[in-house]
Amino acid sequence: MNLIHVVGARPNFVKMGPLYQELIGRDEVSQTILHTGQHFDPEMYQIFFDQFSLPRPDIELGITGASVNEQLSKMLSAIDNILSSLPPSVIVVYGDVTSTIAAALAAIRYSHKIVHVEAGLRSFDQTMPEEINRILVDRIAHRLYVTEQSGLDHLLNEGVEKDKVVFVGNIMIDSLYRYIEKTKPPYEVEAALADGREYAVLTLHRPANVDSPSRLKNIFDGIAQIASQYPVVLPLHPRTRERCQEYGLDLASIEGLILREPIGYIDMLSLVRGAKVVLTDSGGLQEETAAIGVPCVTIRDNTERPSTIECGSNRLVAPTSEGIIFGVKEALIPNPDMHVPPLWDGRTAKRIAEDLLEFYASRESICA
Repeated sequence: MNLIHVVGARPNFVKMGPLYQELIGRDEVSQTILHTGQHFDPEMYQIFFDQFSLPRPDIELGITGASVNEQLSKMLSAIDNILSSLPPSVIVVYGDVTSTIAAALAAIRYSHKIVHVEAGLRSFDQTMPEEINRILVDRIAHRLYVTEQSGLDHLLNEGVEKDKVVFVGNIMIDSLYRYIEKTKPPYEVEAALADGREYAVLTLHRPANVDSPSRLKNIFDGIAQIASQYPVVLPLHPRTRERCQEYGLDLASIEGLILREPIGYIDMLSLVRGAKVVLTDSGGLQEETAAIGVPCVTIRDNTERPSTIECGSNRLVAPTSEGIIFGVKEALIPNPDMHVPPLWDGRTAKRIAEDLLEFYASRESICA
């Protein structure tokens, strides 16, 4: 089986790592890593290859910057050129980013089989580019691996054939369980935190939040009030930094807000593990906090990960100062019923690998 992992954005690497490692040493599998370049900042991707002990990508397209549509066009053309000259392969795509849809659209023209890891998630908000990507990839993929019950339900309700869909659990949690023992006390990661001091962690990057001056200001008005009670550590996403500069928002003036450059996976996990509460618009952090039992406040109008709410770790709040303040207050109330969602057990990569080999063996046409 010639298997090609297509990655491009930071969350893709966390999802790919466990599956790549699980398939190493299997004589029947040849693995190739294709990196589109969607996240080109070394802090946004190279550190993941280092920390996950992954080899350099076999193919690096270096497609960076530009608008989403321009990125998609360039990726589609470049990936198409690569796949057109390869024998029938299994193309594994992860999540919902531009690189994911580009690879799937390129592969569908040929005899390659498309595998979607993290299929079926839905926010039902089609103003989000990620939502469109999810829907389109799920419609054309040949094998769909879902992380939670809602994903399975959505796909079956949309008419996807039942035998294409497999509920395997959350592969991001494989990475978390594998590396959590390497985490350090948060005060070693963040010098401004005294040993044992309570603090919050914030991440913010989604266009719906950061591309609106009024919404972004409103969010940081709420964060300022939280920061007056607990230090708030903010590893600043490049997009958010640019928008704050463009809108004249001086984050450095917010007392208690600790600004940092993007940090590596293990350092971030160290901060999250020790936090009193996490505030985010990231899908991955909603999942990671659910797995380790840290209260999470999701600053969005919707979430495609309802299992994190159902398990009691996550609260969805409006992106307003009032919503944030209320959400943190609610999140800090102890919840004895908090639990980890089903199959988020660190063995998802093994389940995917075994099913992939079975899937490949059962479809002789893939080798034709």
